Amino acid sequence: MKVTVVSEPSLLEYLKQQKQSKQDPFKIVVISENQPKETVLGVSGFCRDNSIPFLLSFVAGCSAKILSDFGEEFKVLDQNSEEIVDVMIQTIGEKDKETATVKLIEGFDHQF
Repeated sequence: MKVTVVSEPSLLEYLKQQKQSKQDPFKIVVISENQPKETVLGVSGFCRDNSIPFLLSFVAGCSAKILSDFGEEFKVLDQNSEEIVDVMIQTIGEKDKETATVKLIEGFDHQF
């Protein structure tokens, strides 16, 4: 499988140019760095309009963002419809070699 890294022109412009020149269609488009909201929405919209799977995934310090859009035809079969819970960690402190303390930001609970 061929992988293309795009930095200039913008990813959206590159995708449009490839479509106009009738190049081989992409199997998937991945953004792996933090991008402005307008950029992500533009690329995501282009991918959806052209039935191209889209992934957004990046790490910023101890946080991460993941978004996947595989289109209308992609079905998710969720057995229990369990809600995804946000856990906001304030600090992690080591008491000794076997014990650590995790302190959450006030107002957040966890199920761990």
